[in-house]
Amino acid sequence: MQGSINDRKLPADAYRAAVDAAWDDLAATYPRAQIVILGPAPQVLPVEAATARIDRDLAAAAAARGWWYISPLMQDWITTDNYAAVIDTGIGRYHPTTLGHRYLAERLAAAVGALTR
Repeated sequence: MQGSINDRKLPADAYRAAVDAAWDDLAATYPRAQIVILGPAPQVLPVEAATARIDRDLAAAAAARGWWYISPLMQDWITTDNYAAVIDTGIGRYHPTTLGHRYLAERLAAAVGALTR
């Protein structure tokens, strides 16, 4: 699961109930699974305060459930050095490029691999 950049425009209580409901369903459906929550990746640099808030909120919620949490923000997955290649900055977009999706998937696979070692 990942925090959405689209949630950044909402107050915390606007998405928290939806997160809790989705996570409750996930835990009920997969009671023995080790859940990994992926935090939001920055859509713009510097990282917006609301995106950082979502990252903190999701990290705390995952910790409260005893779930793993991976933060692309805290781990600096997207920096000024790779931003132009990773993020599509076309009008109204600000989502990963095709290369960006591949890069994020590779980073996620490596981070999950490190958790399970």
